[in-house]
Amino acid sequence: MNRLIAQLRPIGTLRTFRAKESLFFQNEVPQFACVIVSGMVRAYSITPDGEERIAALYGRGDILPLAWALGGADSAVFYYDIVSDARIITVPRQALFEVITASPNLTEVLLTYAGKNYASLLFRITGLTQSRAIDKICYTFYYLLFRFGEKDNGDWYRIDVRLSQTNLADLIGQTRESTAKNIKVLRDAGVIRYKGLRYAVNKSRLEHFLGEDSFSELDLTHEE
Repeated sequence: MNRLIAQLRPIGTLRTFRAKESLFFQNEVPQFACVIVSGMVRAYSITPDGEERIAALYGRGDILPLAWALGGADSAVFYYDIVSDARIITVPRQALFEVITASPNLTEVLLTYAGKNYASLLFRITGLTQSRAIDKICYTFYYLLFRFGEKDNGDWYRIDVRLSQTNLADLIGQTRESTAKNIKVLRDAGVIRYKGLRYAVNKSRLEHFLGEDSFSELDLTHEE
């Protein structure tokens, strides 16, 4: 999505948002579309009991709110707020549409992006249906690997967003203590490694841990 960012810079407005700022409210009709240049945004809903439930995380190159921006919804489907300080290009929806449709290359990039976004959310849903906490977090790391993974050395992929253990706990609906325990299990098994808020995942070891050989052929390369 780097090409899209480059095309939008001259016509959009580059804005800085701080952590915890609201970007869109659920059912709000946005005044503009957002394309993330840096930082992280979360989409979430609020239960009748007032608890927040994260639907997805977004990073560089992501378009928000995607369904509204592409004409598939009349308003924002979720709440969106800033997880870590972010730089975001804001642009009118029509201008975004015109930039994308004027370039066959960008149209192809967008279709690939939408397909990967859809597939990654299937991993997320699969993780949430698991009964064991360790399986939930394994599928969550696969979701993060598929969405934000950048090839490193050998079979290692860097997760190109900053994640606290609280972020991970919120993603799977577990306590921070339970999440920290299972992260240690995966680290000791050589499945993940981390330093500070930066994680890396060994794809083949994660697949072996999950027992899912069918994942091994998935293309995790990112469109530019």
